[in-house]
Amino acid sequence: MNSQQKEKKPSDRSQSEVWKHFEKKPLKSAGHFSAKCNYCKTFWACGHPQQLEEHLANNCKECPELVYAFYLGVVSSRDFGSEDASIPSPENNKKRKIQVEQRELTDWFESAKITPQKEASITRALVCAFTCCGISFSIIENPFFIEFLHEMRPGYVPPSCELLSGRFLNQETARINKKVKKIIEDSENLTLAIDGWTSLSGASIYNYIILTPDREQYLYSLNDYSSDYHTGEFLASEITNIIGKIGSEKITALVTDNAANCIKAREIVISQFSNIIDLRCIAHFINLITKQIMGHDMAKQTIKSCNRIISFFKRSHIVGKLLADAATTLQIEGGGLKTYSETRWTSMYEAANSVSRLQIALEHVLMNNPDEITNKSVKRSIKGSEFFVNVNKLTKVLKPIKTAITLLEGASTNLADYFIQLILLANAIKKLPSQEMVGFHQHCIESFNKYWDKTRIKNRILENYNHYCSAGQIWRNNGGDKKLCNRLLAQIRNYELRRSPYNQDFDNSLETPMSWWYSIKDKYDYLKDLAIMIFSITPHSAGCERIFSTLSWLYGKRRQRLDLSTIESMAKIRSYYLSNMKNELTYTSQQYTNEELYEMINNSTFLQFEEEDDKVDNRIRSPTLEIPNYEVRVLIIENYFDLKDTVKGLNNNDKNSDDSDVESDSDSDVGSDIDSENLNDSANNNSENETESDYDVEELVQQHLLDDDLIGNTTFKLCILIK
Repeated sequence: MNSQQKEKKPSDRSQSEVWKHFEKKPLKSAGHFSAKCNYCKTFWACGHPQQLEEHLANNCKECPELVYAFYLGVVSSRDFGSEDASIPSPENNKKRKIQVEQRELTDWFESAKITPQKEASITRALVCAFTCCGISFSIIENPFFIEFLHEMRPGYVPPSCELLSGRFLNQETARINKKVKKIIEDSENLTLAIDGWTSLSGASIYNYIILTPDREQYLYSLNDYSSDYHTGEFLASEITNIIGKIGSEKITALVTDNAANCIKAREIVISQFSNIIDLRCIAHFINLITKQIMGHDMAKQTIKSCNRIISFFKRSHIVGKLLADAATTLQIEGGGLKTYSETRWTSMYEAANSVSRLQIALEHVLMNNPDEITNKSVKRSIKGSEFFVNVNKLTKVLKPIKTAITLLEGASTNLADYFIQLILLANAIKKLPSQEMVGFHQHCIESFNKYWDKTRIKNRILENYNHYCSAGQIWRNNGGDKKLCNRLLAQIRNYELRRSPYNQDFDNSLETPMSWWYSIKDKYDYLKDLAIMIFSITPHSAGCERIFSTLSWLYGKRRQRLDLSTIESMAKIRSYYLSNMKNELTYTSQQYTNEELYEMINNSTFLQFEEEDDKVDNRIRSPTLEIPNYEVRVLIIENYFDLKDTVKGLNNNDKNSDDSDVESDSDSDVGSDIDSENLNDSANNNSENETESDYDVEELVQQHLLDDDLIGNTTFKLCILIK
């Protein structure tokens, strides 16, 4: 026995299975090895099995799906504080189940000792709090924080900074990755959004966001492309790789901004996956219109003067106090002057509107304290009545732009909102006093027309012929054969004629377009499925911008040593919890609504650090003289809409007016001698033996196309999209 024991060596013990996926070299210390990943070539001077498993579960971009799924299960199943690297045994699972269903004796009194399960629960809450609140991990070792934890729970021993930001963060990330993977597997009609960002350290970071039909958003991947050329071909290759991992059948739309490389990338990707709809970010599109409008000399000079006034009153505490007192005396509500930031287009309206709103207070300060206004340009602007006239005119254009951007970046935005906001913006431009501001008025019209012409999807939806073709093309790209396409086109015709079951009332104060379509019961669900797919699309990449806003704080000047994998883990955890607060926050979710929780998070963490960091550009530019000979232009959108009637109709629709109901009833009588069921049956008879997948959509459309007189004006076509 003694000889056998002497023959045993520590190196003879079985090693973890994870080493099969790594290239290892022995170190001087017996039983220790360096490690190099076989897939992504990441290197560790001294590899530890738990660390390697966490790498395969969370960070390796080249890991095979089977290997990734296995180690994702291994890491996500660990309890916080557990030293066991293996999957829990059935006995352990059974014990944990009892703990959940049955309360312990220690729950009824404070004990110096806590159970391993409670310790794991506290540690998980710490990881989430530090991550979602942007708290530095080093705070965990601050003696004041340790004292605070001891007062709260004497028996809890907090982990070290290294453990909290390392193994425990990786375990929580694996748990989140596993849940997001399950959500993607159980979902359909997903939107994939992509955007890029440059960090303070100069790294080029791209994020990939998954948006569900319920408008939940999850960070799928965060990649550093600093060493790569951002060509359209390169981005297309990366996007294709992401789509391959998710499954092309799961994705309905691909959304990016309108940079040239992104346009090229979308074209390449769509050529490979015809079922995916190519979309540009609609919020970015409105921003481009804003930038074009604000390029006019009057607008630039007015905003520059507003910025100069705002900067002067904010930097001088004396005049700032005088303005605040004047606003209080004159009972002017709405707060003080708002700072303009070039990176947030909505702040342009807030800045101009704040100057307009405080006009009387500004004049009051100048009249009673002229010596305190030391800036001659500020004094000249406040004295000049023309300046405030220009500010008021400018806010009339900027207000619908601000409303549009705010709405179009919202979680519930759909494609109908895009056209509605463009109509409201066009109406605001049309109502500008053209005689008083002819140059600016014509410039606004020209700017709007320029980008309206670039709205590729307008022709697909707003023209009678093309919205049939678009529906048929989308249907064919998603695998629908000729017979089913015929039925779909027949249902679209029934819908335009407002025949049953598509003549149900719609109240936007009580339901959403998605819920309305879910309530439709027809013989076939082809149009219903298509409508639900379209309304499932989130047509903007604002989620990517929100991730970058988070990263700018998490990865700001104070924490530049964090590596990308840690930043990605933190961003994934935060995005998941923001989308699942009601399920994950067991205490606060019972006390507050989702909206209140969002507001609490925004007010308490990231947004408070943004306001004062913005720089106002007050550089003086030499003004360019306007030439009074203007070419008279008209809004191209009026070829599609009667703006006056359309805006009135939209307002009536919001109020559920009786007029809209009468109009709906009259329209539904058009062609009522043709039964809805007969239209579907005729489509069946015409295509009974036609099930081929390669067919001419335009040829089918000709059989179902309605005359313009029969379906009414384009305003009704917009209502089709809205509902």
